[in-house]
Amino acid sequence: MSTMPSPHLAITSPSHRIAAIDRLRGIVMVIMASDHASHAYYADAVMRDTAFLPSWSDPLPTLPFLFRWLSHLCAPVFVFLAGASIALGAARCGDRDSQRRFDRDLLLRGLLLIALELSFISAVWGAAFETRFVCQVLWAIGSSMIAMIALRRLPIAAALALGALLAAGIEAPLLSAASENNDGSPGLPIALFVSGGFGQTVAVVYPTLPWLAVMLFGHAFGSHLARGGSGLRAAALGALLGLGTWFGVELGDGYGNLGMVGTHDSWLRWLQVSKYPPSLGFVGLELGLGCALLMGLFAIERRPGVRPSENGPLLVLGQTALFFYVLHIAILEGSGALLRALLGGDAVAGGLPRTLLATFATVALLWPAGVWFRAVRRRRAGSWLRLI
Repeated sequence: MSTMPSPHLAITSPSHRIAAIDRLRGIVMVIMASDHASHAYYADAVMRDTAFLPSWSDPLPTLPFLFRWLSHLCAPVFVFLAGASIALGAARCGDRDSQRRFDRDLLLRGLLLIALELSFISAVWGAAFETRFVCQVLWAIGSSMIAMIALRRLPIAAALALGALLAAGIEAPLLSAASENNDGSPGLPIALFVSGGFGQTVAVVYPTLPWLAVMLFGHAFGSHLARGGSGLRAAALGALLGLGTWFGVELGDGYGNLGMVGTHDSWLRWLQVSKYPPSLGFVGLELGLGCALLMGLFAIERRPGVRPSENGPLLVLGQTALFFYVLHIAILEGSGALLRALLGGDAVAGGLPRTLLATFATVALLWPAGVWFRAVRRRRAGSWLRLI
């Protein structure tokens, strides 16, 4: 019996992977690294993407805003492709026993991601949130993966309908939950799964249900591919629907952006969508852009004579995403702390060039490390490494 695929990957066998999916994941890994590098090296970085912060309506400096805005693509694409990978992996599990093993690994991987979030990630970033535990993107992906043990069995139409219901219908309870208490902080269960929120012990930045919507969309996309459907056409439809949804939200300047309304005083305001928590406009814009990129990657692969390099940096990073995620945080935060200790405030002076240099250096360092790790994981396909 063949080795069970990891839920993180489309298919473990290199010959069955979908290179366009891996490359898109690799692209957003690089973008993510630039965003995390800015934490340590970019003093002028701005955050205007949270509807519940009063500063969202402050003036938008063009370059810092766009640099931050570019990183918005990362989390939605990660979650969307995780959903697609679950569908593609499950499609290769023919009998009931292999399906059960797939569910077991899906549970184990979800728990692993949550454990990493509450240990390593919280240790690194907890102080920035003035709390002990931080629930960010690994929490959202891990908890959504566990939910997908049951939801992955939905038909494509039902998965799309549930995803649309969560993405479009969550705004009213989000706004209600955010103001449930006098101090504006909801209870922990509501924060974890619906609204996000900040407490003395736990800061929830990525609540489960809004991000589960994105994973359901990805699962429907992956199910379509698993049935032999055209990736190019599905990505084109996703781009059209996503960007159309975003444009409709912005044009209406009302429901769909969690209260970010009434300040279209520049073209930048059209790009300003609430990420924390994700609004309908945010989901539409980012998945629309992600699908447009995926459409381009599928189109490139269809050209005669195009064969992706097995060890190309985007392919490698896309196939070793969790490995890269953990190590790049350690490298960037560690080097940033060292520079601040040595240079003080000068460590972030003129931060954008230094941010880009740190991003390039980190990717260059972890690219060959990813080649090595991928080879080790392939040799030990049945070991716990399949979960990474």
